[in-house]
Amino acid sequence: MLWLYLMIAGAFQEVFAFNSITDPVLFDALANMKLPLVVINTVDGEEPTCEAIEPPEGAWGHGITNATKVPASMSIILSGDTVYDSGEYKKKESGLTVKIRGNSSGRNLKKPYKLKLQKKADLLFRDDKKYKDKDWVLLRTGGSLVTPIGYWTSELIGQEWTPAHKIVNVWMNGSYRGLYILCEQVTVNTDCRISIDEENGYIVEADSYWWNEEISFPSILTAPQLKFTFKYPDPEDISEERHEAIYADMLAHEVKINDGTYDEVYDCDSFAKWLVGWELLGNNDSAGGNMYVVKKDSSSKLCMGPMWDFDSALILKDDWIGLHYRWFYFHHLLQSSNDSFREAFLRIWNDKGRWVVNNLIERINAFADSPEGDDYQTSISLQKKFGIPADYSMPYTGDLDFMRFYAIDFLTDRADWIDAHLDEIAGVEGIEADHSGLDKDIHFDILGRPVPADTPGIHFLKGRKILVKP
Repeated sequence: MLWLYLMIAGAFQEVFAFNSITDPVLFDALANMKLPLVVINTVDGEEPTCEAIEPPEGAWGHGITNATKVPASMSIILSGDTVYDSGEYKKKESGLTVKIRGNSSGRNLKKPYKLKLQKKADLLFRDDKKYKDKDWVLLRTGGSLVTPIGYWTSELIGQEWTPAHKIVNVWMNGSYRGLYILCEQVTVNTDCRISIDEENGYIVEADSYWWNEEISFPSILTAPQLKFTFKYPDPEDISEERHEAIYADMLAHEVKINDGTYDEVYDCDSFAKWLVGWELLGNNDSAGGNMYVVKKDSSSKLCMGPMWDFDSALILKDDWIGLHYRWFYFHHLLQSSNDSFREAFLRIWNDKGRWVVNNLIERINAFADSPEGDDYQTSISLQKKFGIPADYSMPYTGDLDFMRFYAIDFLTDRADWIDAHLDEIAGVEGIEADHSGLDKDIHFDILGRPVPADTPGIHFLKGRKILVKP
């Protein structure tokens, strides 16, 4: 018979005596924690799979392809009670499908997953039907506080929508898979996620993994390694006409950055909040951090979408992040003769920067000192005991108290550094902007590929659509 014994360690108890990740006593212990236990059983025990794929020459990143979509059932257990049960898989009725998601993260031993429910539900139990949705994700970064800190920053800085999340344990096909973040996916949902006019609005991403998507289009301001891909409309559903219209609209907006009238078509506060949050977090993932751009309807200004992907946050202490200097739109906005963006950045930091830091410290301490925090530390110990792959080899990972004090020290020091260098925002020192792309007569076809000017077909040139006849 298997026996469970506990060893007191500080203010919490750690479980050490389970002999395998399939131990039923381990399952019972996880099911009685104050962290939710997500239990997934795929049909016939089939594991989701994918294949690694390399980028074309000159492109960035390493991705995955051929990710299988596996039917499954799922339940969520909290403190011994089953609080959600999807039922067995029946297409469009019950259950869900599970597939490996991500780009480079999908290639790791510990996989992130996309969950597609067949019937809408709120997996975070907020007691309001408006939060029900079919699209959810399990992020593999549950073994650190970096993702919760990232979302808390987004929420406190005032982003229009921040994905709701919960730290959970995952038990899949009879074995313990470790700590994850159960999170809302970036999707259109007018009640509770990104609200746009589905006929005239869109969501695109400045994406270094464009080469692994079905369709994309280039920018004439971002780095050539970035192209815009579609989050909404879905690439499978978008018509050629809609693709052309969105591409032309984005290019027309970029012209406004070049001529200094960008504040007419860009929501400066939205872009500034995103950059302030990313700067405070010291996120070193300069061009892979999911830069979503949202157009709500035909007459609205472009705004930044939610902050996402915090794997490289809490690292850069003593410089502006890479996106401050290059690759996306921010260096163009900071360098512009128009002061609107710089003024928005300074105002948002001066009004909210220290307040955000103080609230982050309160939230970190509250979680670390809570019963959930005790069970979180126990789960970290279990991951180590069973050799479940670490999320990342990053300076912010470790036991809960280490992560707590590392994060608090980092955020305090980072705020001090930003305060000491705000004059660089006003003076835009050290930024080398390059607007030359807008002065070149570069023709692009409807798939976003550069083409010779005499190639027959529909072209885009400096944000305008033109027809080149044979």
